[in-house]
Amino acid sequence: MSLRLAWQQYFEVWLFAAATLLYLTGFLVWNVDNSFCAELSSARASLPPLVVPFSQFHALWHCFAGYGAYISILYCCQARLSHLKQECRMKLGPVGLEIQVGKSRRPSRPKSQ
Repeated sequence: MSLRLAWQQYFEVWLFAAATLLYLTGFLVWNVDNSFCAELSSARASLPPLVVPFSQFHALWHCFAGYGAYISILYCCQARLSHLKQECRMKLGPVGLEIQVGKSRRPSRPKSQ
């Protein structure tokens, strides 16, 4: 569905690309973790304590994939709002990107008397 929305260009495609890139980065990190698990585990012993959490590639996979999925959901929500002619824009919030919804852009119907 997201690919079809991007093709129809309900709004800027950069959000779709960002979601895909984040998810693919997570997938790459997870595969590195699977392939080099023993080496990463032994290398962690010699790393400074502040760096050790960033060498937990399986955890990073969850972060990248989770945020990629979140951005993909925002993408679909913004496409839906655009289709409904709702005014919306992306803004930076406490957890990253979020959608700010404004007024409807639909032409108002004349009031019946």
